[in-house]
Amino acid sequence: MSHLRTAHTTTELTAIFEERGIPERYFDQFLMYYKTRFKELLKENEQYKDEDFAEGESVQLDALFSTMLHTDCIMKEITKGHGDEWAFAIADCSEEDERAHILIYSNLRNSNPELAKKELLILCKSYAGDEFFEKHFISKFEEGCDYFRYSERASKYSEIYKKKLAEGKSKNYAHQYADLISCEEFNEIYCEEYAYAYDKALSEGKPEEYANVFAFQYGSSLVDIKSRYEISDDEEMLNFAIERVNIFMKAWEHNQELQLTNFARFAEMYEQIHLNTYYNDQDETPLIESNEITKDILERTLHAYMKLENNKSSN
Repeated sequence: MSHLRTAHTTTELTAIFEERGIPERYFDQFLMYYKTRFKELLKENEQYKDEDFAEGESVQLDALFSTMLHTDCIMKEITKGHGDEWAFAIADCSEEDERAHILIYSNLRNSNPELAKKELLILCKSYAGDEFFEKHFISKFEEGCDYFRYSERASKYSEIYKKKLAEGKSKNYAHQYADLISCEEFNEIYCEEYAYAYDKALSEGKPEEYANVFAFQYGSSLVDIKSRYEISDDEEMLNFAIERVNIFMKAWEHNQELQLTNFARFAEMYEQIHLNTYYNDQDETPLIESNEITKDILERTLHAYMKLENNKSSN
């Protein structure tokens, strides 16, 4: 067999590994990788004659080059502090960079959650970000979402979070606003209103689930008005939108106990009856909200809702 198709010897490869500063404990694995790649490349090029190879090309050199890429990738991860399982998985992954990190972390979390958590922290520390960067970076991985450009977004989150704290905003507001802005998917007005509503709900002692629903409804309703130039400062429209959000949340709170199958229908009917109750005649003195009126609105809504549901069932 010509020298173009002759594999490096173990002695030659070991000398190359030593020269590159690769720890001896990896020699056997890298030697096996070289042998496997050499056999694959030899088979791929078996139809070619020696003269078909360009100058400086050979199965031997291609196998060595492929092996060096493999070892460099592994040693890069080891140098960061990662363990062998993570490093070899990254090198063998069909994806690259961020996609590889997400895929390997996800796979590792399924097989060994504690090791996955350790490796994620090492990955995070490799970017040398501050505590806010780290908190955001890790949370996005743990949420299990496909979150690309994560280091860049975590840096942006940290910057905005600290800026909002310096402006006097609460930690809850700063976190929600920075989190949404760093996603680069939402209108800035929505981010502001969402963060405001979320913070307001928690400051009033509402549970986390309520705060999330309220913030979404509030942000969605107000951005729809404020983002339209001609009505962005229409106080009457803004106040009415806020009132509708508050009505929706009352319906939502009722449904936490009722657990109705069609909440969307119930909420729609609740709003209609609520508005008709308080705005039934503009010439009359506006009603003052009371427990009795709230109870009456709920009872009438439930009656109408159940009637509609029963009619649907009988048809």
